[in-house]
Amino acid sequence: MSSNTRLAARSTGPIHHTPRVRLAVCEETSQLQSNLEITDLQSSTVSTRQQGVRDTMNTGFKVLDDFLTGSYARSTMIAPLTEADIDVFVVLDPGY
Repeated sequence: MSSNTRLAARSTGPIHHTPRVRLAVCEETSQLQSNLEITDLQSSTVSTRQQGVRDTMNTGFKVLDDFLTGSYARSTMIAPLTEADIDVFVVLDPGY
């Protein structure tokens, strides 16, 4: 029996999701979202650190411009932050 025949033999028509199944999917989706969200404390820490990097660059170099890029700038950064980075684009004076 081919795999397509076996699949057709097992298929009994459309799948009808019970309210319990829908609730479970909603709960799991909510948990996933919660796991990926960054807390207010984490957001504040990241903000302080990226500003510290930019301030240090401005103190030690002739910086013409600096700005954030990447997921932090787009507000799409997700947890866990141990795997995260902040992308800072710095334009230095051409004299370097």
